[in-house]
Amino acid sequence: MRCRRWPLGMTSARFDQFIRSLEAAARREGLSEWDLRLKGSSAEFFSGYHKKMVWTRSEVLEIFRGERDRLPESDELDEILRALEQAWPTTTRPTRRPFDALYVARISEEPSDYDLQVSSDEIIDRARSKIAELGESPADVTVMSATYNFVRKDIIDDVCPFLRLWAIKQTSIHRRLVTIAVFPSAGPPNRVSTVGPLSSHFRQTDWRLLELEADRL
Repeated sequence: MRCRRWPLGMTSARFDQFIRSLEAAARREGLSEWDLRLKGSSAEFFSGYHKKMVWTRSEVLEIFRGERDRLPESDELDEILRALEQAWPTTTRPTRRPFDALYVARISEEPSDYDLQVSSDEIIDRARSKIAELGESPADVTVMSATYNFVRKDIIDDVCPFLRLWAIKQTSIHRRLVTIAVFPSAGPPNRVSTVGPLSSHFRQTDWRLLELEADRL
């Protein structure tokens, strides 16, 4: 992961297959340009500053309810807290959430996912055209998610069906969710949350997986 050879949770062979099949899906979509980056804890080990690691009983209880949509049993909380104490003594605890930490601690039923960030004006144009076909104004507020500034996923499923099928298959292969967030070619805006910078905007340290240009297709 540190050498950008393959991300956490994958082998070298699986990562090669991941990239080859992704480029094939892009070709099927007829895309001529995009910038693709791997974001999140699989590429950085830690999640963004807005995803804090939980340590206290009340913190574990709250995140457990959010992840599993139910209340835990008292002995479940005890077991989780014991596991956290054994893995991370109080003097060396991270503040940000490590890759798969909630899953290994049995707080979440799902492992960490693979977050792919696609920046492409070509896909943005397709999304706006689709909204216009439905008789609505293709304004940014209609196309983009207000919270994260990416194209709403139901539109991407419609205008990029091969990417959708690719993500579904890769989710099954790797047994962890593969998500795709689409932004304009300039990338997502540089946003800062109340707890620190978000990791979605372009950075020199980003893991750039694949760039498509017209002369390569």
